[in-house]
Amino acid sequence: MKIGNLTTKSNIFLAPLHRFNDPAFLNLCSKMGAGIVFTGMVSSYKIVSKGIDFKIIGDTKPIAIQIFGSDEEIMGKAAKISSDFFDLIDINLGCPSRKVFESGSGSALLSDLKKLRRIIRIVIKNASVPVSAKIRSGVNKRNKNFIEVGKLLEEEGVSMITLHPRTVDMGFSGRAEWEEIKVSRREDLAFSGRGMEDRYEGFSVEYIWVLFDHLVNYFFKFIEAVGLDYYHSIESA
Repeated sequence: MKIGNLTTKSNIFLAPLHRFNDPAFLNLCSKMGAGIVFTGMVSSYKIVSKGIDFKIIGDTKPIAIQIFGSDEEIMGKAAKISSDFFDLIDINLGCPSRKVFESGSGSALLSDLKKLRRIIRIVIKNASVPVSAKIRSGVNKRNKNFIEVGKLLEEEGVSMITLHPRTVDMGFSGRAEWEEIKVSRREDLAFSGRGMEDRYEGFSVEYIWVLFDHLVNYFFKFIEAVGLDYYHSIESA
């Protein structure tokens, strides 16, 4: 599978898990067949002020960094720096954290499309590797604009869009609206999904493998049914 000029090993990706994705874990997942592995979300300000402090283990390939920020120039500089270390730059436009949202970063940019376009444009201009973006359905159910945002990203040259089909105010709760991926599918753009983190609790050990077998069969039917090119695993840990 290809994202821009980048070829992935499979269509199952390790999502950018904040506080979990250390170098050893990414290396392990890469060796186990993850198509591409992502660092946790990294501030563009930190990258520009302190450089890349993520120690990549040599054979962890391909590897992506997910960045966030609200300052256009800083985002551009972070993209340029990151291009020397990573195979893909992913822009976070979906983080629902209050701290991130109130800084004008992450999912807050879904409500400021003019600024979003400027940020995407300068990141792509400064990056020498493919650029992707993660979005949500919208800020809330009254203001779902994932189709408009998706078209904007496509127009500016983003190589892959990851849609978490929940609104910002839902956080990580409630039912993910997977039908939205079918609505927004673009045949000439690599499309990924996140958000299928149903929790299975209360099972005794002897039932785990049976459950796992059913989940695997369901999982691949799910990917085919909603028309995904890729799926980011895992949404939560």
